[in-house]
Amino acid sequence: MKTTRFDIIGMTCSACQANISKKVNKLSGVKNCDVNLVSNSMVVEFDETELSESTIIAAVASIGYGAYVSGSLKSEKKDNIKKRLIASFSLLIPLMYFSMGRMFKLPMPQFFSDERNLCVLAAIQLILSLVVIIINLDFYKDGFKALFKRVPNMNSLISIGSASSFLYASFVFVKMLIASKGGNLSEINSLSHSLYFESAAMILCLVRLGKFFESRSKVKTASALSKLYSLAPKTANVIVDGNEKPTLYEDIKKDDVIIIRPGESLCADGVIIKGEGFLDESAITGESLPVLKSVGQEVISGTINKNGSFYFKVTNAGKNSTLFKIIEMVEKAGTSKAPIARFADKVSAVFVPIVILISTITFIAWLVFSGSFETAFNFAVSVLVVSCPCALGLATPLAIMVSTGKAAEMGVLIKSAEVLEHLSAADAVLMDKTGTITKGKPSLSAVKLFKEGLSEDDALVLCASLEKHSEHPLSKAVLNRAKDKELFEVTEFNAVFGKGVEGKIEDKPYFAGSAEFIKEKTGLNIEQTGFQIYLATNRQALAAFEVRDEVREESREAISELSKMGIATAMITGDNEKTANEIAKKVNVDKVFASVLPNKKAEIVNEFKKSHKCVVMVGDGINDAVALKSADIGASIGGGSDIARDSSDIVLMKSSLMDIKNAISLSRKTLKNIKINLFWAFFYNTLGIPLAAGVLYIPFNLKLSPMIAALLMSLSSLCVVSNALRLKYFGTKKTKGESKMKITLKIDGMMCMHCVAHVKKALEGVSGVESVEVSLEQKTASVEGQSLSVEALTKAVTDAGYSVID
Repeated sequence: MKTTRFDIIGMTCSACQANISKKVNKLSGVKNCDVNLVSNSMVVEFDETELSESTIIAAVASIGYGAYVSGSLKSEKKDNIKKRLIASFSLLIPLMYFSMGRMFKLPMPQFFSDERNLCVLAAIQLILSLVVIIINLDFYKDGFKALFKRVPNMNSLISIGSASSFLYASFVFVKMLIASKGGNLSEINSLSHSLYFESAAMILCLVRLGKFFESRSKVKTASALSKLYSLAPKTANVIVDGNEKPTLYEDIKKDDVIIIRPGESLCADGVIIKGEGFLDESAITGESLPVLKSVGQEVISGTINKNGSFYFKVTNAGKNSTLFKIIEMVEKAGTSKAPIARFADKVSAVFVPIVILISTITFIAWLVFSGSFETAFNFAVSVLVVSCPCALGLATPLAIMVSTGKAAEMGVLIKSAEVLEHLSAADAVLMDKTGTITKGKPSLSAVKLFKEGLSEDDALVLCASLEKHSEHPLSKAVLNRAKDKELFEVTEFNAVFGKGVEGKIEDKPYFAGSAEFIKEKTGLNIEQTGFQIYLATNRQALAAFEVRDEVREESREAISELSKMGIATAMITGDNEKTANEIAKKVNVDKVFASVLPNKKAEIVNEFKKSHKCVVMVGDGINDAVALKSADIGASIGGGSDIARDSSDIVLMKSSLMDIKNAISLSRKTLKNIKINLFWAFFYNTLGIPLAAGVLYIPFNLKLSPMIAALLMSLSSLCVVSNALRLKYFGTKKTKGESKMKITLKIDGMMCMHCVAHVKKALEGVSGVESVEVSLEQKTASVEGQSLSVEALTKAVTDAGYSVID
């Protein structure tokens, strides 16, 4: 199976979207086709042995649209909507003056006030409206082309309505000319009130205005993607034969060596081979402070070098780079289709033909009932113009694109619209302990000796010698403590996944691991007292090691917030019961599962699924891969170059549990937003079409003119767009009475980026502080937040060892 993304040209409403989707899905070999109205794109999954990209393009072209493989149409000519809009309204204003001036008794030249010159006035209106039609001819081209190919869309309705008004007005104008030859001024005066040139032009102008605002809103929805794209520099300085050579981003390849100076961004992933620098990784990993990177350390595309210079060797470039994978993931999620959109798609597919049918019935009914062609014509055109398939088409994709972009800004990568929708139903969150609830940086806190004459150092060296071959997180705590010590050579090493390790040191067997592992291997019963690692020979227990992992600062708050949202929480860990309960007590988690082997985590997840609608599993994405796959939604903790882990549906780049709470909240807001949009779209059309058809004209004398109908149609789209854009402000609400403050401090004593990091960390710890920007060059710190205290900020800086001088 192959997946290809296409750019679509000529798509204007949900009917277009439905027509293209229906056409492509009918092709033999197509597994799935997602058409997105907001991004004017289509993603097709197909069997390339049965189907080619050119066949798909031809299928789209056969119903009047253009399709191109994304990126192949770099110089595509696009209509300048703004220029057309200005030109249209520049002509519409005088057209409205000449058509409505006499009715509203506006001051007019004497020449036009004379009834004998009404034909000249009508001719001016015809010319002005004709020029407006020519400026907006794209509506006619697209609308009638779709109509003739039997796939009518919104432009078809607009074109029929506008063209009908113009042709009817032209017919009346011809009758006026005939009447003028006979000198029948009363008939000319009567006919002049039946001209609809202004309606023909006004319909097009108002729809163009709506399209202008809609296009601007679409750009805003993609702002998160734009920010990500801006992180990648267009060129980089590649070292070739000892010299620097400016090279385009797309021409950089694996194993190239690139030099990075202060202020420059990295366009690829790699490893530093010379020098060092402080890298701002906030856009990728969420780390707020610049991170010192030196020789041998990994650097990530999209990060910015704040200070220092270095050379790095490229490991991943172009489409394989971390930044590109993030962009691809956000883009794919934004253009994917949520299950809730399917109902709207089904309605959109038949919407336009039904509206044309209703308009025709309206015309016939009013012609029979009133006997007036003009009345019947008015109502029929109003029905065509007032109906809005656009609102239906925008209701879901706009909200999805805004929310996935917003999630990316918050450091949460959601892999599809389906995941986003499903997440809203989350009612249970299961969490791995190490690296999820805790920091994942265990340290050795205590050693207990069982053998007389054995020193703590000797026990540490023996245990570290075994653990240096292990990949278990706890082994790092022992190795870090013994990093300056000389270790033994280990032979016949064997690791038992999730239990422990064994091997021979100087031909003597040693075992390190859980108490159960020691008993299984040696038969020794060791009293379990909260220690995680036990060391033994095949005859005697030697020592026990206690490893502690600090709880993340935000874990308790995040779990508390999840509980307030009615979500059950549980911690799953391989630690013994005592250690697990200690951590659970600190964070107030609902349930604890201790001494769980990695392969057993999935069983707990499956058990939870029996009693919950949507179970979310949060883990490291590697050791928890099976559990993540088993959950309804898997969320992996950790950013860096592993952001696109296949086993997870969501990636929490900041490695913070608070982000899963934010993701669920955003998901619920998004689903609510989509439902409001769909309700408005259906409500508007359900109310607007009968009103335009004249159902209230006889009892209440209420009717919509074609111009008012066009205005309402444009406003309905804008309402849907504006509502979706509210998601951009998710998480930025302030409580009543709060006001944001900004204070800039002049600081003395900052000499390097280490100083910047210290000052920033000190200020971020002050109550009310929301953001801190520290400049080494200007020796300043700009602090934003609520109810800030200058005294508290000054004290924080002073306590950190620096002076505030202004």
